[in-house]
Amino acid sequence: MQLEWARIVQAVLSMIVDAEAPVRRAVIALLELMLPSASEVVFAPFARTFVVYISSALSHTDAAVQRDALFVLRLCLQKHGDALRPFVHSLYPNLVSVFSRRISHLARSPTTVAAHGGGGDDDDDDDD
Repeated sequence: MQLEWARIVQAVLSMIVDAEAPVRRAVIALLELMLPSASEVVFAPFARTFVVYISSALSHTDAAVQRDALFVLRLCLQKHGDALRPFVHSLYPNLVSVFSRRISHLARSPTTVAAHGGGGDDDDDDDD
């Protein structure tokens, strides 16, 4: 089982940074099925790998990829938080960056945005 999990994890996680939202949604759907059925014994050897890929997605320039990475992180923490604990500290810088950009974006008032010539980057306003 461990060998099959290794192959699946590498293939699935490599797609969490895909530019296409349907691909990332498929990854999330697959992880929603895989993670609850994986025991700690099966998941634990891959915890660091999950964190590395999630960190990569959190540092992506596309806000939608970052948002999906947060969703994947939540899925992993819900079922396998204990296994992730030794590695999760490496996510802090990217999490702070994502949240800071989001807070900055939300803090902009509609009047300020309109005064500067339009809506700007609306990518992270939709709730894909």
